[in-house]
Amino acid sequence: MISTAKDASRLGTLIRPNGTRLPITGLQSEGKISVTGVYVEFETTIGAAIAFGYSLEDATPALSEAWDNAAARRQAQPPLAIHFGS
Repeated sequence: MISTAKDASRLGTLIRPNGTRLPITGLQSEGKISVTGVYVEFETTIGAAIAFGYSLEDATPALSEAWDNAAARRQAQPPLAIHFGS
């Protein structure tokens, strides 16, 4: 793990599309983040959070950089083509 928050401290806040704020408590080198939800703690990737419309707030410099890099990689990907029938 690159960074880990201790006790009540956090590395940043993950904001759901509905506005709910969840504390980010860990950042791993492969872009995984540890998040404390209402009922459980879970891990996800920064790329998945971005893809599902989450945003970042009040982040440490390391987390902000990882988030920006993941967002840039996502924008650089070509859009998915959807084909219906033949």
